[in-house]
Amino acid sequence: NPGALWSIHPVPVSVKATVTVTATETSHDVFVITDINGRVVTTQQVEIKAGTSIFELDLHRLSEGTYFIRMNQSDKYSPLKFIKVD
Repeated sequence: NPGALWSIHPVPVSVKATVTVTATETSHDVFVITDINGRVVTTQQVEIKAGTSIFELDLHRLSEGTYFIRMNQSDKYSPLKFIKVD
């Protein structure tokens, strides 16, 4: 679906990350962050609006390493990989 785009920055992230989502319709979803082994480390409920939505994630509690963020309800958005550094 070319109408479903999202990104996370900065990468690597140390404290806060910004997730930008572009969508064609409003929906409710859950951001799910997993570690490299697939274990869920945090979730956040979000309301994604039609157009562009920007979310700030506080990731300072995560240990250094590689993580993935995905949306629980939608398969339109491919998981994104990011690196956490202290």
